[in-house]
Amino acid sequence: KQLEGAEFTECRGLMAQMLGELEELSAAVEMSDVEGHAYCEDFAIRLFGRLDDAEKAGGADKRMAAHFLVASTFLEILRQFDPDGQLEDKLQEMQTYAAWKAAQISRALKVHWLTGSNP
Repeated sequence: KQLEGAEFTECRGLMAQMLGELEELSAAVEMSDVEGHAYCEDFAIRLFGRLDDAEKAGGADKRMAAHFLVASTFLEILRQFDPDGQLEDKLQEMQTYAAWKAAQISRALKVHWLTGSNP
């Protein structure tokens, strides 16, 4: 459903308010680039590991696809911490796989067909 009129205006206002609050919160967080990189990398690797294990055990669903996309995004964010915008090889493999797996699960759900593990 596409928002129109008053709904759109209200949604846009709420989003602007939330973004403002997030900006205020981010200013209060004191974290170095090294700490930020470590935190982001740890989160992405732990999320990816849990998702990979769960997917291999079976039971892929829309939520899993969304979480694979989140893992891919956090791995992609790590590029911001490298002067050349590169990822370590292992992290690049994880990012590519997570993005691919999110797309694969989403496509399978659209046609009501899910595979087990990777081909």
